[in-house]
Amino acid sequence: MRIASVGCDRQGFPALLRFLETFPEYRMDVTAVPCLGTVHESMMLHILEDGYQLLLLAGCPLDSCFNQKGSEFAFRKAQRVNALLTEAGIPKRVACAFVTADKIGEIKRVLESIVSGQKGEEP
Repeated sequence: MRIASVGCDRQGFPALLRFLETFPEYRMDVTAVPCLGTVHESMMLHILEDGYQLLLLAGCPLDSCFNQKGSEFAFRKAQRVNALLTEAGIPKRVACAFVTADKIGEIKRVLESIVSGQKGEEP
């Protein structure tokens, strides 16, 4: 499965880098953004069109987002994109992991839930 990931530069991106160091068996392309809330639906779809089966968005925990609502906005956008993909019968997904740079277990949980066939998009 080809996986792309986008992480906010405060928590998500450092967590993704640490996750990849800790679990080298996972391979994904990682990109940083200033805030996960800046990732638009069109960007999510464009990434998936580039041959990825999964886009993982990693951001600050919902209750402690550095930009207050960025993670929440990204989660809602991911839900809308997933609804469009489902409606179109496209098996690709956008998943969210809300993490701190020190706590990378949520990334693993989300990825494992996707691989096992669960949605993995709940906050």
